[in-house]
Amino acid sequence: MTERRRRKRKKIKSSEEIKIGRDFGQHSGSEEVGEGREGGSPERTRRGRKKRLRGQIHILANFSNTIATLTDLKGNVLRWASGGSSGFKNTKKKTPIAARAVVRKLIGEARTMFNITEVQVTVAGAGWGRTYAVWALAKSRVRISRIKCTNSIPYNGCRPRKRRKLRRRTKRKAPATGPFRPLRNNLCKLFLKRGGILKRFLINKQRRRARRRQHS
Repeated sequence: MTERRRRKRKKIKSSEEIKIGRDFGQHSGSEEVGEGREGGSPERTRRGRKKRLRGQIHILANFSNTIATLTDLKGNVLRWASGGSSGFKNTKKKTPIAARAVVRKLIGEARTMFNITEVQVTVAGAGWGRTYAVWALAKSRVRISRIKCTNSIPYNGCRPRKRRKLRRRTKRKAPATGPFRPLRNNLCKLFLKRGGILKRFLINKQRRRARRRQHS
């Protein structure tokens, strides 16, 4: 065999060994084959497990709706959910059941999409779904590191607006006339002030007597 044929055979063997090494994840020190330390995704560690990330959940509970937003620690919005997006309409969006559904939906997306296991919670508003949203967070598998309330409470701030004064309009009583004049003016003055029940009773009694006299 000539020297040229020997060199060709050596080249073919070396190329086949490199292919086999690539298939089984074996490579030499100079070559980088497959996904190494630099080529791997940033979400995974060296062993292949996903990193446990942290996040923030901002809950806004109004008297008409409950809105929850998921952000990272820098404040960039990742996902959000509200009463309307979770299947409730009109006045049902402000109910406690809607608040629970909103939080459960957001936590499910945080765990599946971003693998968030620890959360900092900020609550704002004074709606019906405020406490129920926090309860739903506490019952979930996500760890709560901090809960913060951002409602502004005034302490000797601006002077409140003065109270509006309205005059009470009283109806003038018509002067009593007819056969019931002495009954109204003299006998039932005290009872008429307290209410008109006794007045009606006495007037009906007088009318019954008058009808009996007419028929007789």
